[in-house]
Amino acid sequence: MCCRFTEASNTVLPQLDQHYDGSAFDVTVVNGIKYILPPNVCYVCDNVTAIMSHFSEFKFDLVVMDPPWQNKYVRRRTHNHGSHHGYDMLTVGEILQFPVGDLLNDGALLMIWCTNNSSLLQELLQGLSGWNVELAATWYWLKVTKAGELITPLEGVTHSKRPYERILLTRKIKHKMVFQNIPDGLVFCSVPCGIHSHKPPLQELVKEYVVQQPRCLELFARSLAPGWTSYGFEVLRLQHSFLYENSEQDG
Repeated sequence: MCCRFTEASNTVLPQLDQHYDGSAFDVTVVNGIKYILPPNVCYVCDNVTAIMSHFSEFKFDLVVMDPPWQNKYVRRRTHNHGSHHGYDMLTVGEILQFPVGDLLNDGALLMIWCTNNSSLLQELLQGLSGWNVELAATWYWLKVTKAGELITPLEGVTHSKRPYERILLTRKIKHKMVFQNIPDGLVFCSVPCGIHSHKPPLQELVKEYVVQQPRCLELFARSLAPGWTSYGFEVLRLQHSFLYENSEQDG
């Protein structure tokens, strides 16, 4: 799997703006490479700075984003193993410049996977008003092994890798919609994927706090989800057909 993921990581995608309305899984070919498409998806491969040129006529009810935060671990892997083991990181100021607020419907929920770096977190919280959103709750993804144990100790660690990640749930300011109150401090757990920074799906966890049949968008996406719009430079990265094929080398 490691070799296959490296090959998928080294693939450079052209600019794309596509949709697939089928009700079953399908395959698309881009530059001679096969990618798996789940049902009813839209996907755009482009810089987030250009997002309004793709979505100027409609907005979203649920937006999930996992920005490429500045990260010592990624910087170290890139230095030691090459660029295919890393990615271009952004400062908080650069992230806040993206027109995310313009993508939100009235009452929309914006969920932000956030760094555990306290100074970067505070800078982000102070800048949320620029997107016309306010913090509603903070949730935590607890990473466990298949045996149900934490992947690293929760306390008393000397390294920076923690067994959890946080996600900020923010709501558009002064909306007219009525929703249930979002519980603060909710903790959910799962076994993390072996692919770095790949996050679990969230729609089932938040369906009570958004409109029925929400229009959903993932920013900085590396994969596709049924019924969602996905946007990012690596939007098909984890749809590479190699990742879905059996191999004797994988054991």
